[in-house]
Amino acid sequence: YELPQATVMRLVKSEADFNVSKDAKTAFTRAAGIFLLYLTNAANDFCQENKRTTIQANDILQAMKGTDFEEFLPHMEKFLEEYREEQKKVKESKKRKKPDSTHASSIKKPKRQKVEESENTKPTKLGKQEVEE
Repeated sequence: YELPQATVMRLVKSEADFNVSKDAKTAFTRAAGIFLLYLTNAANDFCQENKRTTIQANDILQAMKGTDFEEFLPHMEKFLEEYREEQKKVKESKKRKKPDSTHASSIKKPKRQKVEESENTKPTKLGKQEVEE
């Protein structure tokens, strides 16, 4: 599996301003994919040890510890904390914007009036009636 090359190169170039050859771009992209598969496999091991089938963020943190990427843990933990706070704010914002269900149910909708068939009307394919003249 390979990640989108443009995404990987955006990450690579965000750290420094330098040129990267075409074959180096391909190598970066493949290496990023391999790293994700490796980390996923390690996180899945932690998940299975805890008798779960869904990988959670804490499984990834444990996998990073177990695969000698501990130096990145403070960055990951900070990112996860900020992400969770942002998600909490979004959820609360949606909750505040949601209309009160008791108010919405108290509003009555106007009833549709049935159109009576007469000698001058005939039904069409859409269920509407046309007036014959």
